[in-house]
Amino acid sequence: MKILVLAVNYNSNEKAKAYLTSWDKAAQVACIDTEVTVVVADNSEKYETMQGDWPSLCWMQVPTHANRGYLGAVSYVIQEKKFDLNVFDYCVICNVDLEVSQDFLTILEKKQYENTIGCIAPMIYSLGEHRNRNPKILSRPSAKKMRSFQLMYEFPVIYQLNKVKNHFRNKREHVYKEQLQIYAPHGSFMIFTRPVASFLQSFQYPAFLFGEEIYFAENIRQMGLHVIYEPELKVTDHDHESTGKTRKRTFYNWNAQAMKFLTGEYFKNESDRKKNL
Repeated sequence: MKILVLAVNYNSNEKAKAYLTSWDKAAQVACIDTEVTVVVADNSEKYETMQGDWPSLCWMQVPTHANRGYLGAVSYVIQEKKFDLNVFDYCVICNVDLEVSQDFLTILEKKQYENTIGCIAPMIYSLGEHRNRNPKILSRPSAKKMRSFQLMYEFPVIYQLNKVKNHFRNKREHVYKEQLQIYAPHGSFMIFTRPVASFLQSFQYPAFLFGEEIYFAENIRQMGLHVIYEPELKVTDHDHESTGKTRKRTFYNWNAQAMKFLTGEYFKNESDRKKNL
């Protein structure tokens, strides 16, 4: 099994080192023919070479020479290092403020997913919220729902009210213990399968940050593929190491821009159809 991990770092070298250590521990107990390549796309304002010993990994740190955003940094390193994604069984896109469980690779090795699966959402346990972040979105939102997301970020008071509502909802949310087909994974850690490799090879997401889940969900849907939630694969989330440093106004603007793009690109025709009925 060959797996490529594309992890984005922004001023979080210590978290990135812990992340690499978790992959190294997982690789040590994996099958001898499992190859793990971890690429840290470094968006940091002040680039510092990371020092560490991760003998079971093939790894590299790639400076992006600017803060290119989340998927912008991923696209950059794919092109800069001329990776052929088709040679990998899995490609992971993620942040660095996470850690994979030691049995992550041994479990993944045993899985035999159908070629209709385009993306796998693992269990992501949030240490800050004390809950699982997946499944992120169970079913496809309507055009009306997408417009409401945009309004929520354009008018932050709506966002704050919704945040309070979700806080109480999350406390009583259903816990999914079995594999499940869903609409979208949580964007902090997404596992893509080989059928999606050609798309990932040259994708360009225009938003700086946020909305990645819907962007990938829509493109996977257009390919006739599916997203599944896989609770046996476990990841621990240290919570918003990079986004937590973002100013509130910037946070709202980035989200609103992402929702505007996604709604116009993937939900506009649906909205127009309903107006004509």
